[in-house]
Amino acid sequence: MTNKWNRSEIKQRQKYVMERLKTENLSEKEKELLESSLLSYYNMLNMGISKSKYYIKNIVDKISHNKLKLQEENKYDALAHKLLFEQNNYLDEDYLQFLLDLANNIAKNIPEDISFKTINVSNKDLIETSKNFYKSLGDSNIYDKALMILDNPQRLYILNNKIPLMYETSGININDYVFAEAYCLAVKNNNLMDYQALNHEVMHGIDFYSNKKLYSENYYGFHEVPTYMIDYLFIDYLEKQGFDKNEIQKLKEQKDNYLQKLARFTLNEIRIDMLRNKDDLKKDKSLTAQNVKKTLSNESLKQLLEIESGVISFGLYYQFKQNKDIGLSHLKKFMQSNISPNERPNFEKYGLSDEVLLSLSKEIGIYSNNVNYNIETKDTLNNKSR
Repeated sequence: MTNKWNRSEIKQRQKYVMERLKTENLSEKEKELLESSLLSYYNMLNMGISKSKYYIKNIVDKISHNKLKLQEENKYDALAHKLLFEQNNYLDEDYLQFLLDLANNIAKNIPEDISFKTINVSNKDLIETSKNFYKSLGDSNIYDKALMILDNPQRLYILNNKIPLMYETSGININDYVFAEAYCLAVKNNNLMDYQALNHEVMHGIDFYSNKKLYSENYYGFHEVPTYMIDYLFIDYLEKQGFDKNEIQKLKEQKDNYLQKLARFTLNEIRIDMLRNKDDLKKDKSLTAQNVKKTLSNESLKQLLEIESGVISFGLYYQFKQNKDIGLSHLKKFMQSNISPNERPNFEKYGLSDEVLLSLSKEIGIYSNNVNYNIETKDTLNNKSR
């Protein structure tokens, strides 16, 4: 059976939602649900289009000098910006400085991207390995949600990398808020990373099925916490299943390298934006919250929050390694909870205070070195989790 999204179904839902949006007196919440799903349909209908089909689809645009295409893209870009970045999430200098400190602790110069060995990977192998992994966690709630995606070929789209997509990606999760469906796409490159990419996107779906978080009700930026934690556990699982040790080591290194590269890149972008500010002629250009707050872009803030998410996920992974019940409990509570956009995010209830996160941020990189965690971090986490 082919794993592919049902484009006809998506178009029908798109039409339904567009009609619903014409209804008068919609509540703000209902409008947000509809607009979020409309954006999802647009992304799905364009994400799975090969370049050849894309060119055929846009013959009309060529005749109209791309005006129709630009109008459509501008419309959905504006909608995405409205949903994601116009919520005015709480951000004071103290929290911004904390985010900058995390990034500074993690940022490192990293070698070129890792190259994986080519192997034969079937869709069945990818799906069955992911199923077995989620079953191995021993939590029926998480496993049942995983099966909602893995057992439904119309919710899990597996693409061969030979198809040239209009969007560069190894995987993506897109959620339908109106019909409460999670869609996942994984691009198969025939290497070990394919397993992690698919499993990662399935976890996004599990997160959605745990709590369909609206952008207006949540502090946007922490959606990678469950998936990044699962990445660690999944790599460990593959290692125990006897996959090539050298390729497993590459997965571990890539896991560490990504966050370190993201931190370095983000700090550089923040520095560039600050230097470009012609209105600020101060000689002090150090990366402090006071200096960067005026020029901090939405994208840089999102990346700082992703960096914090990476540290949180490492903490949750470490808790799971020390005590599986505590780790799973914290993971499920995190997925089921909203993070208020009106106050500073606080993760102490998961045993992850700012102090613990700052300590953990200095340990990012040790996963691929296969070394033990320091006693101070261990004791802090265990005490906070009791």
